Amino acid sequence: MPMKKLTKLFLVLALSSSALAHTAVTSIQPGAHQTVTAPKVVSMSFNEAIPLKFATFKVFPLPAGDKLSLNRAAAALTKTALLDRADADRRADTWAGGSGDATGVRVPLKPDLKAGAYALVWRFLSDDGHVVTGQSVFYVR
Repeated sequence: MPMKKLTKLFLVLALSSSALAHTAVTSIQPGAHQTVTAPKVVSMSFNEAIPLKFATFKVFPLPAGDKLSLNRAAAALTKTALLDRADADRRADTWAGGSGDATGVRVPLKPDLKAGAYALVWRFLSDDGHVVTGQSVFYVR
């Protein structure tokens, strides 16, 4: 295959793969398995703007356990709690949704969080149309 055709093929493949990339979470505070004094917010940043109308962010207290069991509990919440609309009493946050597009969110937390483990769970629509879900565990001392 001539070099010119190979170069064109490479460019097409490179551009199409980057166009198909999902929006990624670039930072979370508090970080994964970080222990902090009771924070007022949990913040997240993304590599591109997301439509907040199609995004959900929730924080839940977790039962005591080791890192593996806490990660499993957080993953289970990602599958069950993100679509639940009647869960305000179980949540540790007060996030009520947003509008517009943003490259970051600040999820306000309820005051006086008790010591223990918490899971931040999220669901948002990526720029390529795919739903992105995930979770992160942090600890309050």
